Amino acid sequence: MRAQIMAQEKSITDYEVMFTMHTGVTVLVSKLKEFDKINGEGLHFQISPDKSLKVETPEALIIIKDLSSDYLEEALERGFIMFYELEDDEVVRCTPCQIDQQQARAKP
Repeated sequence: MRAQIMAQEKSITDYEVMFTMHTGVTVLVSKLKEFDKINGEGLHFQISPDKSLKVETPEALIIIKDLSSDYLEEALERGFIMFYELEDDEVVRCTPCQIDQQQARAKP
């Protein structure tokens, strides 16, 4: 992750994951206020040694644990994941997230 101090860490425990041909690994979550201030900037993720997915935002480090190894491998292979944010079971925002360049270079 980029060398910047995160204001907070936020663990997401209520989520669903699916795989689609178009978006690849897609994480469905309730709308995240931490994504409100990205202002068109790209989000980046890393997969930590403990197999957590970590997403850097301007205000926080979002942590998603317990994703299956198949989803994690697919995210690394494709180099991106997609977040579908929901309100009342309706998708209100789609947010792409690219692999952190440092981790991308370290891929086998």
